Amino acid sequence: MAKTLRLQVMTPDKTIFDEEVGFVLLRTSKGDMGVLPGHEPYAALLAHGRARAFAGSAARGGALEQVADFEVRGGFAVIEGGKVAILTGLAGRPEEMEALLAGMEEARAQRREREDAANLEMRRAEEALRRALVHTEVSADTILQGQEGQFEAM
Repeated sequence: MAKTLRLQVMTPDKTIFDEEVGFVLLRTSKGDMGVLPGHEPYAALLAHGRARAFAGSAARGGALEQVADFEVRGGFAVIEGGKVAILTGLAGRPEEMEALLAGMEEARAQRREREDAANLEMRRAEEALRRALVHTEVSADTILQGQEGQFEAM
């Protein structure tokens, strides 16, 4: 039996961690879950929480040393063939998460500003079109009223 697991932590845009570890602790939707080498194949829905990786051997009371700590915002963990793959939309080291979330919020605010500006332009264009249609209708009525006498004489 292998003495280590390959832990991969992946988001849509990058692989955050890819190393051999001795033990993995995950926060799943059903509670905390530990994974040792030789774990049976399993897929778990992850909850918002921490994923921790340790070096050393937890089997037979061996000493463990934490080598990685990640804040994970949901996703899935797939355990198979000596490998633990964490697939999540957002993850990072706890000390980096605040800056990462602030950057995402700033990008969202900028996107909202652009959308608001585009919506304002659309509303202005619609109003200009309404005014033009009303002006065209009024002009047509004026022309027809001026022509009424000509139609009767014929």
